[in-house]
Amino acid sequence: MAARKLLRRPRAVLDLEGHSDFLYEEAGFEVGVRFLESADQAFDRLLGMPHVGAPRAWLNPRLPALRMWPIPDFPNHLIWYQPTAEGIEVVRVLNAARDIERVISDE
Repeated sequence: MAARKLLRRPRAVLDLEGHSDFLYEEAGFEVGVRFLESADQAFDRLLGMPHVGAPRAWLNPRLPALRMWPIPDFPNHLIWYQPTAEGIEVVRVLNAARDIERVISDE
């Protein structure tokens, strides 16, 4: 069986860096590192079971069909992704307090 592929869109990479930097500044270096490690664990799980995340129905039917999965130990940080034939594509990693539909529609 071929290895599953993880594709992170550039905005998702910036999201991860921004959340990690914020946590580093607010809670300490260890927390920022633990956030990135937890995100990697979540990506590994999603690669193994790409359809495990909850599908999202948007009000705007033109938005892409995405699934959502929380980052372990950081449940307010949500991975927005879509399964692909080869693995998963991570579209964004957003804080649950954000207006997710608006952010995704700006994508």
